[in-house]
Amino acid sequence: GISGVFVASLLFTNAIEKASDIMGWGHSFAGSIISPIFTSFPELVVFVFSVFILGGRAGQDIGVGTIIGEPFMASVFAIPVLFLTILASRKISKGNSFVEIKKELYVPFLFMVLLFPVLLLPSFLSIYLERVALGIFLTAAYVAYVYIMVKSRKGETSAEEENDESVYLSRFMSEKKAVIAQSILSLIILLPASSVLVSAVNGISLETGKRAFEISVLVVPVA
Repeated sequence: GISGVFVASLLFTNAIEKASDIMGWGHSFAGSIISPIFTSFPELVVFVFSVFILGGRAGQDIGVGTIIGEPFMASVFAIPVLFLTILASRKISKGNSFVEIKKELYVPFLFMVLLFPVLLLPSFLSIYLERVALGIFLTAAYVAYVYIMVKSRKGETSAEEENDESVYLSRFMSEKKAVIAQSILSLIILLPASSVLVSAVNGISLETGKRAFEISVLVVPVA
């Protein structure tokens, strides 16, 4: 299940990155706005399978764990490693970091640091209207985030940032056809792989006696 979701995600991400070049989107804009919508699709499929196909308490736990798992892993591992790499590069190069971070990327980091803890609040809110209000707040925050990123895109030149990496299937067909074909292929692999992954997480939960939520937070982001 993990290997299937991983391969599907790899194919899908590669196709979307090339699509962003074809459409003329800058990489900072595409990476922070466009790509997450599509590259989060594997997690969305796992969420749908767990909540609507598996169902029950285990399905809900896997669904919630899937949503929280990826930003949790990013905040616990990826971001600290990134900052340590920057600090190490500054020390090695005597104050001049060889790791370049564009100023446009500070906004996504800031929003994630500020809003990620808010995602945990629904577990502590028992009143329906409070959850609705929180949903409205998060939606408004995302709209503000998109607005800021769109404004910052004006100074970004996508031509200079064009990705040299080709779509994997482009050796067999034209680039545009390869993007479409590879996206479809990734979905064909993703659907059964997600079903296997959800069943596996549920099986591990039953065998170990651990909550499916705990297992999904650790297992699903690996894929």
